[in-house]
Amino acid sequence: MTTTMTQADLLVLIEESFQVAKPKHFLHPDCFDDMDIAAYYPFERWQDIPDALIDYEYAGLFPASSEAFQFLIPAFMRFSVLYKDLGKGSIDSTFLALRPDQTLFDFQVSKYERLSPAQKTTILAFLEFMQPYHEDAKAAKDGMEILWSEDF
Repeated sequence: MTTTMTQADLLVLIEESFQVAKPKHFLHPDCFDDMDIAAYYPFERWQDIPDALIDYEYAGLFPASSEAFQFLIPAFMRFSVLYKDLGKGSIDSTFLALRPDQTLFDFQVSKYERLSPAQKTTILAFLEFMQPYHEDAKAAKDGMEILWSEDF
């Protein structure tokens, strides 16, 4: 999937693809410490999460349940697109969350359970767009295409 999507188009796609409710359970069932995700609890909509919070609480995707991941990943993708040239830790965290490590493969992949085909397509478009800006974008995109090949 090679596209020439603009930044504005991608931001609209993220917004349209991720109309999700606030999670009932933020913490992944295999996690016991909510220190990295608790700051996100008060927000009813991912669109209301301030960029400064994503920048500061950049590890929030790690302990996220699949429901919370579906809620948080669009905010992290939006942040990554807006600040793509700045080398922020939150951008690295976004790619880490979208590039399953073999050591934690089952744990990481379990976070993708609730993603719809449209949301997965949006994530792939995000990874395609980010390739010129982040060295991990291509590897993450290639891995996700293999992982999700049955969904398309």
